[in-house]
Amino acid sequence: MTMDPEKKMAELEAQALKIIELARKKGAQRVYVSASYGNSSRISYEKNDFNLATSHEGSGFGLTVHVDQKSGSASMNRLDPESVEATVSDAIGMAKFSIPDEYLAMAKAAEYPVLPS
Repeated sequence: MTMDPEKKMAELEAQALKIIELARKKGAQRVYVSASYGNSSRISYEKNDFNLATSHEGSGFGLTVHVDQKSGSASMNRLDPESVEATVSDAIGMAKFSIPDEYLAMAKAAEYPVLPS
């Protein structure tokens, strides 16, 4: 069953905000989160008959964190609390072991254009 796009967008945004909050609690000074959502359906017709019908729906998140001018990234497609916690911890851990970059920066939210629906 396909979800209403506006409802799905609101859910993705709410989850992204939770990921940002968790990353900041774990020590990230800056956090960038991207969300993706996809839905596909397939129907196969062979020998005058439908023989296969499948449907797939999925979403995922990618995040980049900055800790002390160092960057770490991770992605996830499981959104249960344990997986989110582990993925955020992985990104923070990668950042802590990265080489500092004095030019590391992240665009401010206001610099991204708002696209029409």
